[in-house]
Amino acid sequence: MLGVYPDQVGVLSLCLFFQLLTFNSPLDLNMKTKKPNAEQIWKQLEDLLVPRLRLSTIDRAVYSHLLRHTRLEGRARLRFSIAWLARAARLSTNPVRNAVRRLADYGVLRLIARTKSGHVVEVRLPKEIRAARAPAPLPAWRTPIL
Repeated sequence: MLGVYPDQVGVLSLCLFFQLLTFNSPLDLNMKTKKPNAEQIWKQLEDLLVPRLRLSTIDRAVYSHLLRHTRLEGRARLRFSIAWLARAARLSTNPVRNAVRRLADYGVLRLIARTKSGHVVEVRLPKEIRAARAPAPLPAWRTPIL
């Protein structure tokens, strides 16, 4: 190699590796919806959404599946049938139908259209759900005295 010592090759390859990791392509800047951080979303789901809304395991499975196929793919909306969702989540159709209704009632899903061919929903991220947000702190004069 052109005057490069073996220990410098390791450093140079490591530098190139980190440059590739942090490289922002111009295509990413032109995307309509940005893909959120999956780890952060999962933490918000488990730490905020599930305890505050008291989601059942079926609700969690349905929401996780819809979230994976929408927001984690960079899309806000999804058209699906209850039968497709039930097969994909490996559940029966009635519990899935009830879970979709509950999630819509909680504000987790926004039902755009419902037809015989399927549902169109907008899946909200945990931080976008009003019912899952932390309650506002009480003013100092309303705090309970212990």
